[in-house]
Amino acid sequence: MATEDLLKTGLKHIFVLSDGGKPILSRCGDEQTEILTCALLQAISGIANDSGEQIRCVDAGDTKIVYLMRSNLYFVAISKTNEPEAILERQLVFAYSQILLMLTSKIHSVLENNPSSDVRGLLGDDTIKLIVASCNEDITPPPVAFSALRTSVIDKSSRSAITAQLMTFIAESGSLAAMLLEKESMVSFGIDKSMGIEFSTDDLVVLTTFISKSPALKYHDQNWVPICMPDFNGDAFLQAYIAHFNGLALVFILSDVESFTYLHSARSTFESFLIKNDIMPKFAKSSSSGVDIIQSVIANSISVHPVHLFLKFTPKGFPSQFIDTLFRAPLDDDATKNKIWVQYQKHALCLRTGAASVENTLFFPSTISFQSSTAASLAKCPHAVAPLASPSSPSSSSSPSGKQAGTGDEGNLQTTPSGGPMVNPAAADHALVCTVMEFSNPVVALASADSELHITFPSSVTMIEAVNFASVLHKALLSQIHQLFQQPEK
Repeated sequence: MATEDLLKTGLKHIFVLSDGGKPILSRCGDEQTEILTCALLQAISGIANDSGEQIRCVDAGDTKIVYLMRSNLYFVAISKTNEPEAILERQLVFAYSQILLMLTSKIHSVLENNPSSDVRGLLGDDTIKLIVASCNEDITPPPVAFSALRTSVIDKSSRSAITAQLMTFIAESGSLAAMLLEKESMVSFGIDKSMGIEFSTDDLVVLTTFISKSPALKYHDQNWVPICMPDFNGDAFLQAYIAHFNGLALVFILSDVESFTYLHSARSTFESFLIKNDIMPKFAKSSSSGVDIIQSVIANSISVHPVHLFLKFTPKGFPSQFIDTLFRAPLDDDATKNKIWVQYQKHALCLRTGAASVENTLFFPSTISFQSSTAASLAKCPHAVAPLASPSSPSSSSSPSGKQAGTGDEGNLQTTPSGGPMVNPAAADHALVCTVMEFSNPVVALASADSELHITFPSSVTMIEAVNFASVLHKALLSQIHQLFQQPEK
């Protein structure tokens, strides 16, 4: 298959390559095409570098090429999906974070000392398959694009009881944090605030994707896995205890493995707790419970039924969460749904920067509000495991120029993930944006200090009506926010 025919096999392709043009992974499937395309992409970047510039994106008609350079690793998206460049970059950051999750930022030192190192071998087949699978959808998955975890909706009293149990386990085991997942959705999250540690939503999205989709974790009911949380500290491993049972995953994040015996017992105690308190059957209804609450709010607040609704909530000191409804006919085919998701992405960027243009978004200075400095992270986690030792490499990760990797230096020396404007809340002066789609349906986005609503209305609704309906519905949904999402316990 020729390189120019690549996009005939899909609307989007993701490539990871070394700065020498050596392929690491892609979703194109054809090895010869992969080699030729990576060489071409590296050559394009090299031309820019030779002129003293760093390439970020190429606009080639209906095709966009977006580059993300992290030291000696290059990430490239070639897309015809019409997604904004900043969202394509977020998908590349996600792929980079998946690599760091397994290898830490020391992978750059390994490549620096031996550019021909087999990164695929270091990652392993399961991790490569997981990263490629995460890029298989044409549209960037909502958790990645909007920096939020999908929520599993159960009644507030049950969620509070689960959280209290998790906090007990955290205190008794010395864990940093714990999480209960239902498939890819977060039921409850707890963290030891006394240590002054916080994990970014993006880190938790990467971890959740790994836990829910990694085939290797399904081979055993309980697993100990060394993990790197890139925003928290990209230079060291933490430990994750992951137990699967009855469609749920119980996760603890620790700085060492000394609590195995306790957590092994805690897993059984927790399952008994769920059964004794009659919570287990509620998970079977969780996917419909949230939709039922939303449908009830809609019926009691506005006179029209939306085609689709996406609600994001960011409680203070907690990871961002979201819930969405199913698309209603006639806008429920894949092509139309993709166009609506792309419009939501553009609106989300407008809410933050005033426009979805590349100038406003790709070059927007990002602030990761949850990020802890490396020094503070290491001080709080003295038992964090040293990563990826290479016999010939120095103990600290350095860029070729001698600058310390992971400091956020501009240019291709940067090794921190950096999530762009989507990790920030909506700006106060960009609280509403609306568009009429090509199929005549109004799409409205509203934001408050801690929430964000994207909603598509039937074509029979005028834009003025849509804005008014969205405003009323947003206020009504906020009154039920405690039923839909987890919030810090008072």
